[in-house]
Amino acid sequence: MIKAPSKVDCYYIVEMLKSNLIDYRYTQPWADRIIERMQQPPTWLFDISMECDQEKQISVCCTVAYGEPFNDTPSDLDKFHMACLWVRYEQSNLSWADLLIELVGYLDGFNVGWPCEVPYHYLNLYEAALSSEEAESETKRAYLSEQNVMPWVRLVYQKLKMFSIS
Repeated sequence: MIKAPSKVDCYYIVEMLKSNLIDYRYTQPWADRIIERMQQPPTWLFDISMECDQEKQISVCCTVAYGEPFNDTPSDLDKFHMACLWVRYEQSNLSWADLLIELVGYLDGFNVGWPCEVPYHYLNLYEAALSSEEAESETKRAYLSEQNVMPWVRLVYQKLKMFSIS
């Protein structure tokens, strides 16, 4: 029996939407499958099922995640968001330079324990090496040795499974 997504699921869905890792092409079929298989699906899933606008989908999921009953927000959402960006890079939806720029911008606005200067430093090194493949490989290796994003990348892939057709 299929069950409705939890409030915690919605926190992570919000971050996947905000990072542009997923969009309505993921969420609409996912919501449709849940609606079809549940006797009384939550009404917010109908909004997701019918909405193509990214900001409106984020708003719907935020209403669920941050609405009553109030729960503690998962403590890893900022790192999860950064991992979503990393997965976009792994899927070739962001270049290495664009990933580093996105990370700088995100880290500059949040206190996640990882300074924004780190990806900025590696962006400078990468650009100084004329954005070569070797420079990408080297700066990526160095970045990963300094900022262990991989546990959150694995969590992103785990959370993405909810959108797979089954």
